[in-house]
Amino acid sequence: MMTQRKGSETMAMTPGDQGIKAAKVDARRYKVANRHGRMVSVTVPESSDPVLEAIAEGLRISSLWIVTKPTPYSTLEDLYFEANAQRLELQFRGGLKGDDVAGMFTGKPAAEAFARTLLRDLADRLRAEASK
Repeated sequence: MMTQRKGSETMAMTPGDQGIKAAKVDARRYKVANRHGRMVSVTVPESSDPVLEAIAEGLRISSLWIVTKPTPYSTLEDLYFEANAQRLELQFRGGLKGDDVAGMFTGKPAAEAFARTLLRDLADRLRAEASK
């Protein structure tokens, strides 16, 4: 990975990557480019996740927690998994599509919480449809 600095802005580059722009505002606040290229504010909590701090500083992430969209038959364990680049590639080769991915997280607790929310929302929608 290569890091380029331009004033207070940092560009973290990995091979084949366009990079992640991050500008440090102060000890806990960063400006990070979102997927549309707009800079958004990110505040790192006092008891922050070291991976979140690494992202803010432009360091490498070795794996992510992937959360997929639920079906009426999904269990919690069906919805999230940890994947490095190789495992994610195998998942896509096995039939996972980008539209199937509901979110990507750096930690298991956040991925599990999001998966629980997706299951709860789906159950609420199914109950509402059944009561019509």
